[in-house]
Amino acid sequence: MANDGVNVAVRCVNPKCDSRSDPSKLKLAVKLDDELYHCWVCDLKGRRILPLFRKYAPAHLAAARELFSREGTQKRPVDVVEVSIELPSGFLLLAKNLNSRDPDVKAVLRYLTTRGITEEDLWRFRLGTTVRGRTRRRVIFPSLKSDGEINYWVARTIDENRKPKYLNSKAAKKTVVFNEIDIDFHKRLTLVEGPFDLIKCDENATCLLGSSIGKTYSLFHECARFRTPVLLALDSDMPEKIQKMAKMFYETGCEVEILPLGKFADVGEMSRKQFVFQKQHAYTWTPMDSLYQKIFAIKSGSII
Repeated sequence: MANDGVNVAVRCVNPKCDSRSDPSKLKLAVKLDDELYHCWVCDLKGRRILPLFRKYAPAHLAAARELFSREGTQKRPVDVVEVSIELPSGFLLLAKNLNSRDPDVKAVLRYLTTRGITEEDLWRFRLGTTVRGRTRRRVIFPSLKSDGEINYWVARTIDENRKPKYLNSKAAKKTVVFNEIDIDFHKRLTLVEGPFDLIKCDENATCLLGSSIGKTYSLFHECARFRTPVLLALDSDMPEKIQKMAKMFYETGCEVEILPLGKFADVGEMSRKQFVFQKQHAYTWTPMDSLYQKIFAIKSGSII
């Protein structure tokens, strides 16, 4: 049993699996909350564990039924109280205010133009601003749940010396799937760090609202629940975190790919055309990549 109390490793029941004859090789990974399973040796995988035991290991079917037959489509509860989120007072949709005479709205639109944001992007990401209060002269990125309700927002200043650079709504990030309304968990999902990175992605993407994600995060649980293939498109200055995240998704049965950034420090520096080009060169992550990364990180002359 893993420390998270959800993932368990058992001996593979497939008679053709090379690991079956060795009792010490627990290569069949099963998620207790939704019965997803995957053998890392024979690549046996599926969504219902009981038929597998019924076919290959009927002597253990009763034990398997007691252990695995539970409702698997329920979301794991998150240990925080959900709060009601509203957009900042006076929110203006920028796509509807392209000809505004307000100097601050004009300044926000000019700033977005310098960052390569188009009118189509304004509509697609529902970007906004306000003309008064703390979110004045800030770009507001709203996030919608699958039912269309607001679950988060981020406001980025357009003035370089203004602090703080970002304002965030009062909701725990671990409970938020940013713009869940735009996500299809049955398709490859691109994960980036922040909203400006997200704008440069072509399709089916979301942001972590930071540089990390854990097993208690709603986004991770949804990816694990649907075994969503993920493309990690994260900043180049965090190789160790990327490896850790890749391993975490991989161990829950998700296929993992890494986006090479090339000459760019992050996705936000790219145009959408450049992102699509880099995406074509994404490579599949395996546990060996983590080993290679550790080897390459060893400084010359170090003693192992």
